[in-house]
Amino acid sequence: MKKAKIKFLNQEIPIEETLITLGRATDNKICINEQNVSRYHAEIEFFDNSFWLTDLKSSNGTFINDEPVTSTVQLKNSDRISLGGVELEFYLDDELQKDQQRSEENIKAPAAASLPLQDSTVAASLAECNEPPVAKSKPMHLILGIAAISLVIIGASMFLFLPKVNKGCDAWVYITNPESGETITNETEINLSISNGACINRIILKLDDKPIAELDVNASSIKIDPKDFPELADGMTHTLQAIIEDEKGNLIPASSVLVVFETAELPTSSPTPEEEQTAQTETQSLPRKNQVSLIEVQQMIQAQIRLFSNRPNYRLDPQFIEEVRKKTTDYSSEAGFFERALPYQDLINMEFHKENGIDAPVGFLIAMSRSKFRLEKQGKQEGLWQLSEEFVKAGGYKSVCELESLSDKTQSCAAKTAAAYTKALLIKIFNGDIVFTVAAFGMTEQEASLWAASLPQNKENFWQLIKNPQQRENIVRFFAASIVANNPGKFGLKRDKPILILYASLIQ
Repeated sequence: MKKAKIKFLNQEIPIEETLITLGRATDNKICINEQNVSRYHAEIEFFDNSFWLTDLKSSNGTFINDEPVTSTVQLKNSDRISLGGVELEFYLDDELQKDQQRSEENIKAPAAASLPLQDSTVAASLAECNEPPVAKSKPMHLILGIAAISLVIIGASMFLFLPKVNKGCDAWVYITNPESGETITNETEINLSISNGACINRIILKLDDKPIAELDVNASSIKIDPKDFPELADGMTHTLQAIIEDEKGNLIPASSVLVVFETAELPTSSPTPEEEQTAQTETQSLPRKNQVSLIEVQQMIQAQIRLFSNRPNYRLDPQFIEEVRKKTTDYSSEAGFFERALPYQDLINMEFHKENGIDAPVGFLIAMSRSKFRLEKQGKQEGLWQLSEEFVKAGGYKSVCELESLSDKTQSCAAKTAAAYTKALLIKIFNGDIVFTVAAFGMTEQEASLWAASLPQNKENFWQLIKNPQQRENIVRFFAASIVANNPGKFGLKRDKPILILYASLIQ
């Protein structure tokens, strides 16, 4: 593995692992406690003898040399990386030494008092973020020392944050309530934290990109009632976003959270004998009480697809939609799935999303579709992801846990092997396409590669391209499980919560 470093606050943080994450959460390798930085903002991975940067669906974006990162991008020496306005520099180790030598010959190091305000601010935030320290490299401790010095120098200015992506207005607005992943069941107050608001003309609140309210800088809260948005009571996540309009009319995205509205239910009443008789004669022409319409199924599938980072403009074949609706009956009888999934929340988020960069919903939804979060063996298939010992050993996925069983109650080995296998299909073979990854689940990498090579470049009409019965079964089950798990109320599972609650904080 090549040696590389991240240069930050005049310190060097070595990249010593094949995969590191950057973000606001304290368990990131590089942790930056700034609200404009998402909890898990981006990751750097070493493969194909190079370092690659991927944005993890952050709220405020990732940039390389002022260019937005929309896919996995190869890092080059001296690249400037911006995470929500916080800047870092990437250096290959040998090139960094050469650059330092040139700098020492031509430029004197600035005094501590002349450090840019942004650096000092982030240093303070970095210190807060790493108590207790989570970084594994010694330079992080040096950063904490620099942070302490900077705090003394900067004093009261420590909380001011100036994103370089917006030099005109340095205001900051953060949604403090509701929290991301929260379900809104009745009138709820939206609370905003506003800093340095002198340049703010107004704050615009949007729900799924549609303006719903405006506030001036002196107002920090407003109420929202789900009754005003009945069309959004679908059990899926919706984006609540705060937008700053500055004095010049520039619109600046500030912060956003994902919220769920309570599923709307129509009132029912006891039928009279006459109504009962009429209902019996109309049974064949009316859907069952808990049967969801094809239009609703289509909308729920589309909503699920929007949660994936790579989402081609899929065309949903009517036959596919009907097959998904039929298969939902296999999952609508699985009461208690949320409680069964809950103990594995941290494990799945870690192995699939943080360690392997897979979209947060994927590990949960594949498990729901294949095992319904039950650990019973089905033939040779075992664990939450229903893979066999023989299969994971032959593929080399079990090398990290050779002595553990896929059926262990902890599911640690099952999660590691399933995540490694899923990543191989998703990244190496299907270039981020989740539908074809799910369809191929159970195939060896060689089999999947041969199939992928036979597919046309345009895969929008996937149902017509996927003819193998098992592959069709895989994607039908995946989406049937997804829409039931994320809309349990619509399918009669009244005591279960939407499974997205378990990973909502990772899809901001």
